[in-house]
Amino acid sequence: MTGSIKLLVFTSLLHHCLLPGSMSVFSDSFTVAAIDPEGKRFDRVSRALCESSTNSKTHLTLDYHNQLFALKIKDQFSVNIYLEEECDSSKLSNIDYAMNGMIFKIEQNGENINTFISFGGLLALIKSDLAKQASSSSGKKVTATFKRIT
Repeated sequence: MTGSIKLLVFTSLLHHCLLPGSMSVFSDSFTVAAIDPEGKRFDRVSRALCESSTNSKTHLTLDYHNQLFALKIKDQFSVNIYLEEECDSSKLSNIDYAMNGMIFKIEQNGENINTFISFGGLLALIKSDLAKQASSSSGKKVTATFKRIT
């Protein structure tokens, strides 16, 4: 592939990745409802229970490094989850926290879907209705980005 074609392909990919919601497996904003409701187990890891700001049927349980991304009850943040192979470093330029991981389980229960993601031992569970989540499958590598909403 010649240099100009590589540049054209890269520019096209970069432009596509910068479009809002492009290639996103999941995107929503959340409010923290509780932190460590079952008690604190690790010094630098907390578990946040979050409610969607846009859909009452969507909930997020998130394990996170509490010194890198400190949260408190009523904090708001946006989440975008991208397939890892379709995400480049440009998505990481205006965020507060990011994690790479893998979807390891998807459960469908009627009109609802539960997606389980492991970020190197830190877990996330997204509970939502089918219309909220784009199709994906177990074993897919993902990048999750988080941005505080002020």
